[in-house]
Amino acid sequence: MSSISRKSGAAGEWIANIGLILLLVTIILPFLKVEPLIWHTLYAVAAGILLIARIFFTDYSAPDMRARRLKRMTLWSALFFAAGCVFAWFPSTAPVEWLAFFLAGGVLQAYSSLALPAAMRQK
Repeated sequence: MSSISRKSGAAGEWIANIGLILLLVTIILPFLKVEPLIWHTLYAVAAGILLIARIFFTDYSAPDMRARRLKRMTLWSALFFAAGCVFAWFPSTAPVEWLAFFLAGGVLQAYSSLALPAAMRQK
């Protein structure tokens, strides 16, 4: 792996972490009765940052198939967060559909981030 791809992979992880932290802050806002326009916008920005980081900056190469699948699972997590953002903007949907997609993305993100270090150690 060249130093350029290593640097872009590290930058992608930093950008993804910023998006995940912003998502964590954003999920609290509807329960604090913050104006919907504000938290919808912040949720869209956070999901967009995470999706861009996962699509353009994440290196999906790994030594074995399990590690590659776990790395791709982080992309699916970002896609679930983005789908939740879409449902949050439409008032005709049920008020908790965005939360279901957020939780699904969170479960995928948590599982992949816990299982990936062990998979990367098994070469």
